[in-house]
Amino acid sequence: MPTEVKRELERGAVKYEDAGNALEAVNKGWLIETSLEQIFGKRIKKLMAGPPKLGKAQAESIVLCKQLNINVLLVDDEDAEVAQREGTHTVHGLDALVKSAKMGSISPSEALNYINKFREVGEYGEEDLREAEERMKSVTQGSKSHDQS
Repeated sequence: MPTEVKRELERGAVKYEDAGNALEAVNKGWLIETSLEQIFGKRIKKLMAGPPKLGKAQAESIVLCKQLNINVLLVDDEDAEVAQREGTHTVHGLDALVKSAKMGSISPSEALNYINKFREVGEYGEEDLREAEERMKSVTQGSKSHDQS
């Protein structure tokens, strides 16, 4: 992860449990802070200028993918458009959550709890959250019909 993402985690860890968990993953070495090469500085500034305007952490994340030849990035809505324009494939955070429930990595109720937490803190748009809830209903219905078999 780029340095600015780590800084955001450090600032958010006091307020948000998930930021604290991600910061713990950095401290344990599961996620690695990586500095961007200076030659990418102009590209970061251009991405931050938009359109759409991105924060420094988002811009650094997209540019770091280029630096490290990474072709998939976990993103929010605005980041996806820009990352794809830059040639990086994207996975939306809510898609990863729903897929985790489908795969059984987490229970559907845990996924729905996360969706509700995202709503409480204003993460993601309401339309995206409702769509994820609808997708989770199909996961829940699928597991119920499987249990009845």
